[in-house]
Amino acid sequence: MTAAFQRTSVTWASRFEVRLRCLLSRTLVITAALCPTLVAQGQDDSRGSEATFKFIANQLQRFQRTGQMDPIPGLDGSGHEDFLDLLRSVYVSFTQGIGTDSAMCRIYLDPENGRMELEERAVLAVSFLPPLVYRLQRFREIDLQFQQTVTDSYGGALLATIETQKFQVGSYEYLPTWEFNAAEAVHFADTACGG
Repeated sequence: MTAAFQRTSVTWASRFEVRLRCLLSRTLVITAALCPTLVAQGQDDSRGSEATFKFIANQLQRFQRTGQMDPIPGLDGSGHEDFLDLLRSVYVSFTQGIGTDSAMCRIYLDPENGRMELEERAVLAVSFLPPLVYRLQRFREIDLQFQQTVTDSYGGALLATIETQKFQVGSYEYLPTWEFNAAEAVHFADTACGG
């Protein structure tokens, strides 16, 4: 074998090994530095998860304000209460670890930490979030479970309606689907913790 061919083979083998590890890592133990394509894929998937979360948050906010949800074609009147229960349950799943009762919010809102600069306190608080790759995987799994539950309980037509509507709604709440700089950490902590 020539030296150039050997270098090419080693380079190809190294790249193949990293890609294989990325594909085989169901628990996402490989860090983002070793597996950037996995993180990029997770961020692409996070758009759908983020839209699902915003759809759910929007429906719950509207129901809390008005006592009614936005109209959802395919959901009849008798199914509203069960559907609201499903939305509440999925919302709790999405916000577990980032809501007002989380370690992140306890750190951010702790009066003892009030002596710290706001940005410093926010960066410390969001450091209690799981690593990005784990968050992306978790949000995607919650989204897929929600889709499956809607399909099983209400049918594919309702899921198709939700999938269309979810990209058209807004909410002041959002998921931590990227790494934050200091200003973004403050905004996220303020939003998630009500600070």
